[in-house]
Amino acid sequence: MSALTLRHALALLVTLHIVVARAQLAPPSPEFVVLRDDETEAVSPDLYDVSFHDDTHGWAAGGQGTIMRTQDGGTSWVALNIGNWSYATFHGISFASETIGWAVGNIGTILRTSNRGDTWTAQDS
Repeated sequence: MSALTLRHALALLVTLHIVVARAQLAPPSPEFVVLRDDETEAVSPDLYDVSFHDDTHGWAAGGQGTIMRTQDGGTSWVALNIGNWSYATFHGISFASETIGWAVGNIGTILRTSNRGDTWTAQDS
């Protein structure tokens, strides 16, 4: 793992812990809490990959169909809606540009986005 990727992965983990502390909630075991638009949403703690296109735009992928996005260098993260793929465990995520990326997971799952992760389309494996 490159130093830049490792740094961003560490930033993601620290950010998730800070979000929990700021919400003044004990972290529910075994989930983190992500705050979004005055809502509280439980997210799987099993994150397996983090990808940053630049210092600002990044994505994280993990278990239970978790794909998250940051647009502020990891200060805040938003869980993305990936449709019917919530059962998938994503082990990798990579973006070729700020808009085009892929997430890969178990049982040959490959998803592609061309709009920063707003929508995802299945690809043949």
